[in-house]
Amino acid sequence: MLPSVRSLAADLSVNMHTVNKSYHELERKGIIRIIPKSGAVVNIPFVDDIIQKRIAGDLEPIINEAIAIGLSENEILAAVRNLISQAKEEEQ
Repeated sequence: MLPSVRSLAADLSVNMHTVNKSYHELERKGIIRIIPKSGAVVNIPFVDDIIQKRIAGDLEPIINEAIAIGLSENEILAAVRNLISQAKEEEQ
């Protein structure tokens, strides 16, 4: 849940219309949803998409390096599966 237009404008010491315009621009871009009489909320699928793209970008050079040194797709996938398994164990 995002702050109301009035509240955010007061906190930032800017005009309410500026915040309102910004919220509508963020809604137009799919970043937030404005729910009448309830307020604005972050559009979770949009955020999830950003996170997945960042992770893919972080993994790309590592995967390219693994391929360059001759690891097979199965070897790369096995290494990733092993890391996922270790991460899940550490969470518990």
